[in-house]
Amino acid sequence: MAETIVCAACGAKIKGGRTRCLRCGETLTAAVAQVPVHGWRGFVAGHRAPVSIAGALALLALLLLVASRPVDNDRHHAAPGRALHAALGQ
Repeated sequence: MAETIVCAACGAKIKGGRTRCLRCGETLTAAVAQVPVHGWRGFVAGHRAPVSIAGALALLALLLLVASRPVDNDRHHAAPGRALHAALGQ
């Protein structure tokens, strides 16, 4: 795997052979050894776009589920006792 350098100015990951950051244009300096991030933070940092897309799709699915629920208008307008008596003909 190719060596990567992290830009000190913006945090972008750049291939080791480059002299300037592709995102912000700052001159890249020799990187100090970094401690790798483990756990869910390391996963999210390495997979930012897919995690963001999955979260947006999950939110959209939840909103569609809530919006597609049928609305029971009778429940809000008539008292339960009246509807029962009317149905029984009393």
